[in-house]
Amino acid sequence: PFATLTYATDDELSFTFGGGASFSKPKNSLFPILQANFKNESQEGLSFSLGFPVNKLTYRFNEYVAASTEFDFNYSPYYLLSDDSAYVPKGYIQDRSNEIQGYLTINPTQNFAIKAGAAYTINRKLKFYFDDGDELASFKLDNSLKFFLNGTASF
Repeated sequence: PFATLTYATDDELSFTFGGGASFSKPKNSLFPILQANFKNESQEGLSFSLGFPVNKLTYRFNEYVAASTEFDFNYSPYYLLSDDSAYVPKGYIQDRSNEIQGYLTINPTQNFAIKAGAAYTINRKLKFYFDDGDELASFKLDNSLKFFLNGTASF
């Protein structure tokens, strides 16, 4: 769960403060949410959000097309594995990484967006835990490049 509060100083600048929590047997953790936001990314021109957990810079050319770049900090949640997991039955996995993305967003309508771009994941580390929360193994993965295409519909 997480909660945030946003304070707008004017029509263009706002600040978001808050926090979240992750509860699991390996570790309960808290994380901050601190953002400075300039303009809404749906407005034409330059907009950005700086802080934690996301830094994002967007330039909207018109109501249909925008180009963005992001740097995301993964706050390292723990995921519960299924009872019949091939890795650790009833165990947990933690995925820690940072990701840099660059993409183009096309909005053919106000309620639909198509996003196409590339992402580079760095400093990725996976940790596996037994169901009692004790660490089983840890793996450092190579940096990786991926390409993506996705769509979003809002109602």
